[in-house]
Amino acid sequence: MAVTAKHIHTSDAPADATAKSWTTLWHSEYIYAIQMVNAEALGYVELTKKQLRDAKTFIKNHGFANLNKTLLSNKTLTTSKLVGILSSNLPGSPMQAAQAASRLARKLQRIAASMKQLCGRDGYAHPVAYMVTLTVENVDLGNLAFTIKQFDTAEDGLRNSFTQKRGVLHNQLPAIGKRGSHAAYLGDLIATEITTNPDCMKNRRGKGLYHPHNHMIIIFDNPLSEAPVKLTQQEVPNMIETAVFMPAAAAMIFSYWAKLNRASKVSPQGFSLERAYVKNSDGARHDDMTAALAEAAKYPVKPDIYNNLTIHPTIFSSKVIAELRNATKGRKMVRAHGLMRDSVGYINWAEKSDLGTAILAASYPDESARTSVPDFFTKRWEQSQDGKLTGGADLSNDQLLYFNQATLAGAGFDSGLLEGISWPDSKRGKTYRYLTEHLLFSDRGKSGALNRADDWLDALETDRNDALAHGRKTGYVDAKMSDTRRIRSAMDTLLADDGSYTFHVSWSRRAKLLNALDTMSAYEKSGAVSWAGLLAHHYTPTPEETALVDLFGYKLFGLANDGKKWHKNKGKWERVGKGATLPDKWLKAFAAYKYLGRDFVADALWHADRETIEKLGWMTSISNFVNGKWRHRPTYKRDGGEWITQNEDVWLSLAMTILALTGCTEEALADKIAVDESDNFVDAAPDSFTDCVVTTRKPLQEIVNTLASKPRKKVI
Repeated sequence: MAVTAKHIHTSDAPADATAKSWTTLWHSEYIYAIQMVNAEALGYVELTKKQLRDAKTFIKNHGFANLNKTLLSNKTLTTSKLVGILSSNLPGSPMQAAQAASRLARKLQRIAASMKQLCGRDGYAHPVAYMVTLTVENVDLGNLAFTIKQFDTAEDGLRNSFTQKRGVLHNQLPAIGKRGSHAAYLGDLIATEITTNPDCMKNRRGKGLYHPHNHMIIIFDNPLSEAPVKLTQQEVPNMIETAVFMPAAAAMIFSYWAKLNRASKVSPQGFSLERAYVKNSDGARHDDMTAALAEAAKYPVKPDIYNNLTIHPTIFSSKVIAELRNATKGRKMVRAHGLMRDSVGYINWAEKSDLGTAILAASYPDESARTSVPDFFTKRWEQSQDGKLTGGADLSNDQLLYFNQATLAGAGFDSGLLEGISWPDSKRGKTYRYLTEHLLFSDRGKSGALNRADDWLDALETDRNDALAHGRKTGYVDAKMSDTRRIRSAMDTLLADDGSYTFHVSWSRRAKLLNALDTMSAYEKSGAVSWAGLLAHHYTPTPEETALVDLFGYKLFGLANDGKKWHKNKGKWERVGKGATLPDKWLKAFAAYKYLGRDFVADALWHADRETIEKLGWMTSISNFVNGKWRHRPTYKRDGGEWITQNEDVWLSLAMTILALTGCTEEALADKIAVDESDNFVDAAPDSFTDCVVTTRKPLQEIVNTLASKPRKKVI
């Protein structure tokens, strides 16, 4: 079974750029899968049987699955995530790289905050982060692993020159301030990234193919001097240029880096030393260690380079894909040192400890909004086959809590419990204890969760006031405040006094269910199968049914995974396990999907919960349908007192859509218990639905009028 991909894209771009980014990533995933399968066949890489099977299934169904994608984002679309889609499940794939980056997002915020706290402990009140880009000359095909190993050795030498008392760069970089002042090294994080030469990829030329380089985030106690100095080839013999002007600090680092790589040609054009900052919407800059860490540690191999490979594998492309994989496999591509190592180690320890969620959710006194306030998913979009984004509907309260679970976890920790921890009497134990004891934890229960949200809003308000005082625009902060207020409102509405809440819908599963129906539609449009012509008790599954089960897994379709066995279901013998046929309700659900249209089903799927089904009278309709009473005409009374009588076919279609898509059993619905235990449905109070709105765009009356005007036909 292919895995469901959940990953995040972070950008300052609007909807078009975000859509393009996902389209590029998705195309890269497809090419990567094709090339990896071919490389495995040639013996260039090793894949497990499951990895190979999943990759082949993904390739075979690329033109059918994931045609329409559900995307979640914050209000400004600067952070987004796809849900319910399928990836190749291959190691090192673009999707996996994006998933890894998504997991780092909140973690890097806490690493940056911990780093600043440790700097303050050691007397460095205003640490400054710089991003250093280090490169060597391009590498030929076949030499990547050896070059990366040399790179690591050179990095060690550069770092030692900062940390060792007799090091060339140890507290020697000129700083801004008094004449003769120098900046002290506090720590660093190094990440290796590999890109390729597009011309070499296009012309299948191995000479100078790879461009490995390192992003090094170095933390100093003071800003570095930007006074220019002249650097000559006489001082740096392996420099390509005869002479260049560079800032003094940059010239010192570059010269030493060139010395460590004396066997290679180096150029200042492939080197940079920049202060880590972010730009506001008006172009103003301010320091941001978190943004620098996120940029450096994003991915070891840039995903879009696979788009430079052809869909049809060649010996050259197979060697490239294999070398990229083998050279990075098992290698630690991100490394930290100094106080940064202590910060990374602390967060890694927190994730594995019982205090993990509480520590990651806490913040330090006077912490800025950029490190303390996370981004929240508050909007839902649809990305069509042509790559365009449509929608932008607000998530419901239940969906807000569901899709932000990882971020919101951790409220309700009693800081008094820290007194019972036995800390190791070591430098590391003392550091971790210091960081933990200086955190501000939320109180227990709902009040603690709301207080934490209030702290986020206060931090954002401080940033907003600072921006206004300096004449900067506040659009981004305003949008983030809006998202945070919505999260607070959802918690205020849904959380119990003890801070608990049980989700009554598996919304990520809903997205996957919709993807499965879209895939069924694609199969039928291709002429491969007519779902209406199939019966669930047929003994020979179609290739399309087998592909669906392979893609989405047995559990999604309510099938057992116990091999090729037969069992009796309502008097009919059905086969389960490999080669299983689809259950009746899925064929009926697809009929409803065709009758109602994809847009309507998508909206119903994203808004229908137990409360809605009961409120609109669907429960009675479904109960009568299950019991064979086809003539029942349900009614619904609007708030204004107007009675609506609905078309029978419409009701049956709606009923079967909800019946199948929510994963509820017929027996459960007949008993008026819309619950599937595997999905954790419960009798929780869901969001209110005003004016009988099933879809965010059309009120119920308009939907009824539209559907009732269609030709009457029995579809179920």
